[in-house]
Amino acid sequence: MTSFPLYVSLLIAITSECIHLEFLSSCLDLFSKLTFVNSKGTIPCVEGWKLSMSSLMALWNECHCNSNISFLLTNRINQDCLENLFAIIRQSGICRDNPTPDQFSSALSHAMVNVLLRPPPNSNCAYDGDLVIMSLKNFAAEKEVEYFLTAIHEPPIAISASSAVLEINSSLVPSLPEQNTLQYIAGYVAHKIYKSGHMCFNSDVCNVQSLFDIDRSTVSNTRYLLHYKALASSDDEFGRLSLPSDELFNFLSKCEKVFLLNFESISNMPMVRCKLNNKMTLIETQLPVCSDMLSEIINLYNTIRIYAAVKFANKRLSSPRSKQSRKIIKLLHL
Repeated sequence: MTSFPLYVSLLIAITSECIHLEFLSSCLDLFSKLTFVNSKGTIPCVEGWKLSMSSLMALWNECHCNSNISFLLTNRINQDCLENLFAIIRQSGICRDNPTPDQFSSALSHAMVNVLLRPPPNSNCAYDGDLVIMSLKNFAAEKEVEYFLTAIHEPPIAISASSAVLEINSSLVPSLPEQNTLQYIAGYVAHKIYKSGHMCFNSDVCNVQSLFDIDRSTVSNTRYLLHYKALASSDDEFGRLSLPSDELFNFLSKCEKVFLLNFESISNMPMVRCKLNNKMTLIETQLPVCSDMLSEIINLYNTIRIYAAVKFANKRLSSPRSKQSRKIIKLLHL
């Protein structure tokens, strides 16, 4: 429902040769067969999804057959753009949950002048790609939109297979506490990928259950953190925590080595996560998953890893503050 001009699976525009209509038809059939326990009537959210999917297919048929339109971007027919704008206004200066017309007009003018028309990072709407053409802060040729487009179409970084193996098989041997931490992160990644509802039509190639370890009775020395962190029950040593498979753990161990070897040298460049993703796609893996799911795993791992690296780097750089009274801190706006 939020197709965008990206060359990624179902995120591309709807055309006569794409797989969107087949995917929407299969989803519509699936939603029509859903049954809910102890429910006598229809479920509003399910009916809303069915209405949206059938309306989208009817709209494409109308546009393509009667108006000779070659493609359709669905992110321009939803209200994400409007919601992103309202989110910016609510965060302008102070938290304006219910602004007056004068406050709204002032906040909108202020945001336009300062080129702040960007959705917040924690928004529940897809990024719509809107950018103000003229910037008062920077008239240089390098714009953030160029970094964005470059990252999308950036080819994989040229690294030979031998050099990639040489980097991964370097002397970076993780300690036992680091292996325990990586086991916990791998379990979290597997849980998030499973909860995201990734759908693949080729079940022989893509098996999301391969991310989990079915043996939950053995507590190895690399899973002490999972064992003691979990609220263990009598029949399970790891409570409700997810156990990653050995294939996923080994793959993320190689990703960790690539991260440690490259993050410091590219941390001051734009699109750090994209560069790391391109490097990690060269790693060989035994995971029986499709390329889209593997990209999701790499992207999620790099998101977690970059956040942790920046957090600890900021702690090392920040100097400890001397104790001051709360009144002085308020007066100095600290």
